[in-house]
Amino acid sequence: MLGGSSSINGMVYVRGNPQDFDNWARYPGLETWTHAQCLPYFKRAEDCQHGDEQIRGRKGPLYVGRSQASNPLVKAWLDAGVEAGFKVTADLNGSRQEGISIFDCTIKSGRRVSAAQAYLHPIMGRSNLQVIRLVREIVSQQAFEDYRGKELKPGSGITTDTGLDEFIKKHSESAYHPSCTCSMGNGELAVVDAAARVHGIQSLRVIDASIMPDITNGNLNAPVIMMAEKLGDVILGKEPEQAPVQQK
Repeated sequence: MLGGSSSINGMVYVRGNPQDFDNWARYPGLETWTHAQCLPYFKRAEDCQHGDEQIRGRKGPLYVGRSQASNPLVKAWLDAGVEAGFKVTADLNGSRQEGISIFDCTIKSGRRVSAAQAYLHPIMGRSNLQVIRLVREIVSQQAFEDYRGKELKPGSGITTDTGLDEFIKKHSESAYHPSCTCSMGNGELAVVDAAARVHGIQSLRVIDASIMPDITNGNLNAPVIMMAEKLGDVILGKEPEQAPVQQK
């Protein structure tokens, strides 16, 4: 599915707590993953017109806006929280995550903004962008000859877009926020290094939520997009960006 889970998720945009990333950087080999080193890539991704511009991005491809929260129960909840003694945080993805706030979301003009819409749709005309049946094409190559078995699902008999779409409708499902199964690092259980290269295998990287060393405090769409931005620079050999100020 183009856009991965960003095409079916709840569209909630939560970066996670800055301490999450500083904790990542404490693992051996992950010293380049502090929050200060991740913040520029959060900013690069975002088209966000609220919050502190030192912390929030203004010109990125991914639209991030405030939930309209038009249901009167939302206002009642916020007011009741204040009455109960809790603080209000002006920006859940800003300098202070703790407190009562309205979620950011990837919705623009009432429509979902997936990673595919933000990053792929604007460049669909490029000659070097290929989408369709890629897994099947790769697995059918000679290098897989010794490992390839019979395709179990959806099966070799389903070859048309209509047939594949129908299979997906009947069998796909969502499942919370799975992550950390191919953790970054240099430890015994680490699968990839800090540059997302799979240990012991040349020319293979993994860039998704599975390489998180620990799950962040929030939904995973925002940090995964940040990771892709940051690791994109690594792959291209660019100098890593640094935050001009440390978030406190």
